Amino acid sequence: MVKGFKNRCETISLQMRSKLGFKNTDVLDPYLLAEYLNIKIISPRNIPGLTSETLEILLMSGSESWSAATLVANGKSLIIFNAANTDARTSSDLMHEISHILLGHRPSEISVTEDRMLMLNIFNSDQESEAAWLSGCLLLPRDTLILIKRNNWNSQIVRSMYKVSEQMLNYRLKVTGVDLQFSRFRRSYN
Repeated sequence: MVKGFKNRCETISLQMRSKLGFKNTDVLDPYLLAEYLNIKIISPRNIPGLTSETLEILLMSGSESWSAATLVANGKSLIIFNAANTDARTSSDLMHEISHILLGHRPSEISVTEDRMLMLNIFNSDQESEAAWLSGCLLLPRDTLILIKRNNWNSQIVRSMYKVSEQMLNYRLKVTGVDLQFSRFRRSYN
């Protein structure tokens, strides 16, 4: 990631909240953000023409092999998400795909399935890392993490309110330095 990228992502996260009339620490729902950005989100169940066998593969037997995909046609973006995943996973997957769009990423490779029914966008590892970082900022910006630690919120409440997994919460607390910052602060007062 280029110098200043992480700060840029925090700024993007706060700008998106501001544009939607939210405070820096308010929950940013991926569906609401997608609507604001004119991005359509659908489940495979809402794709006309998919057979019951295809749906069974996408949402049952093969559901662990994919999370979400973004298709772009005529300047419009469409995110197809795996409805078999948990709410926390779906929230993270949607924000990840939205992040690719916000960052203006273009796929490094476009693959077409053998039956020519689906085109898959494949992003390079740098773009994937950038989208992962921005999606974390969109879900849990640093201001929110500080609020969580300052108020000593229970992680179950945070996960439910912000629709994130325990892993995402712990990861963001660690990589932003908020966990370390608060543990040093508490040690200095004990």
